[in-house]
Amino acid sequence: MMPVATLMPDDTPMFDPNILHELDWSQNTTTFSPAISPLDPGDGLVLRPLCTADLNRETFEHMKRSGDYYVTVVEDTHLGQIVATATLVIEHKFTHSCAKRGRIEDVVVSGECRGRQLGKLLTSTLTLLSLCFFSWELKYSSWDSAAVCTSQEGDLARVGTLLLLCRISDTGWGFVLGFF
Repeated sequence: MMPVATLMPDDTPMFDPNILHELDWSQNTTTFSPAISPLDPGDGLVLRPLCTADLNRETFEHMKRSGDYYVTVVEDTHLGQIVATATLVIEHKFTHSCAKRGRIEDVVVSGECRGRQLGKLLTSTLTLLSLCFFSWELKYSSWDSAAVCTSQEGDLARVGTLLLLCRISDTGWGFVLGFF
């Protein structure tokens, strides 16, 4: 088991780090080879919430105050830098009597750490975290790497978005996959 990252006095986490360590990982349906988990993401890696020292304080405080942002990062303790991140946003849907819907977005892994399953680990972790908030639906949204191209000016053009909806009920989960 990897140690929890040591927080400096001014390193206020966006949310209680114990939430990540208390997730019921036995509910995870994703396989990892080699095995990794929120408590053991790999050699020299720590999974933790975003902290004030990681980001502009004003932006951080805005997101923390809302109580609906769960920005989770993987830190390489050897390098002292963040190497992967993902965000769970909890929305309160007016059309569903303010029922909660989770949205996982901004899953990013540094080029040097791709292939180490960190994006998959973050997505699985945030999926389990969304269940803690009794979300009725979980939306995964990501740029499809096959749908991004380069224009003549060298800018990236967004051609499409990959969308996966997970409907959650007492009887189980249902998935809807779309490309928009």
